[in-house]
Amino acid sequence: MIVPVGGVEWRVQGPHGQPVELPVAVRLNGFDIEEYPPALAVMDRGTGGLLPEGRPGYLQLADGDRAVIDGREITVTRYIHHAVPDGRGGYREAVMPASAPAAEVRVRDAAGTGIGIGTEYDAVAGAGAGAGNSAGAGVNGVGVGSGNGVGTGAGTGTESGAGFGAGSDFGAGAGAGAGSAVVTGWVSYGSAAQPAAALDIGGGYSVVMTRPEPRRFISDVEAFTPDGRSVAGLLEVNRPLRLGHWRLYQYGYDTQAGRMSQYSVIELVYDPWAVPVYVGIILLGAGSVCMLWSGRRAKAGRGDGK
Repeated sequence: MIVPVGGVEWRVQGPHGQPVELPVAVRLNGFDIEEYPPALAVMDRGTGGLLPEGRPGYLQLADGDRAVIDGREITVTRYIHHAVPDGRGGYREAVMPASAPAAEVRVRDAAGTGIGIGTEYDAVAGAGAGAGNSAGAGVNGVGVGSGNGVGTGAGTGTESGAGFGAGSDFGAGAGAGAGSAVVTGWVSYGSAAQPAAALDIGGGYSVVMTRPEPRRFISDVEAFTPDGRSVAGLLEVNRPLRLGHWRLYQYGYDTQAGRMSQYSVIELVYDPWAVPVYVGIILLGAGSVCMLWSGRRAKAGRGDGK
């Protein structure tokens, strides 16, 4: 049964797609999801795969604020579980269905070298030596080869490191020395109401946030029957509500919308034999106990007779 938020439903879909009316109706007063903290990873934008290839590394935000992934040191300087854009390139806390987890991170090469974002570095000029048809030059810690040659540029900055870049016109270059050698910015998985945010760390790679996994999803429901019986409560997975011979189970929601889901999927099970079955189990257990007790008494009596 699919019940919209704020609505009442008493119909389900039959085996051939036709609506079937049930003698029980459900009102959905509200729906919410509690999520585990997500993780950060390094993604190759060209392939969409996570690094290292085959065995991706993750920084679980619930476990700490620093990790080395594929040779890059990622440090979380701030984490907001319920965040919305603040209009200034960052995020602020706001507990609402449209919010999403966001983290401000700092990334640097674990070996202390640069990671190749020209705009993030101090300007450095280097002398270039080219092999081939023409010479190359190193600029901002990135070597640029011109013509068909391979250029190598050397420069100095506030922190020693190596940045890599592709040369123009079929040339490839490598430059040593990259200013600050640190990239900072925000990362967010996003939601149905706000876009995701990834941090470009150069070389065709980005730091991204994985999708938060649901810890629990809860439906605030009220169920009632034509004869006036009713029950109200919070419906969760493995925590059903009972109304007469009916049991209501939390089954699903709109996974694309996540916390903004406008409906809840509820499973209704009619089981008139539940009580007799439980009574039978209790009687079976009681009978087993009586047999054990009677057997011990009989054994004790035979021992006394000897």
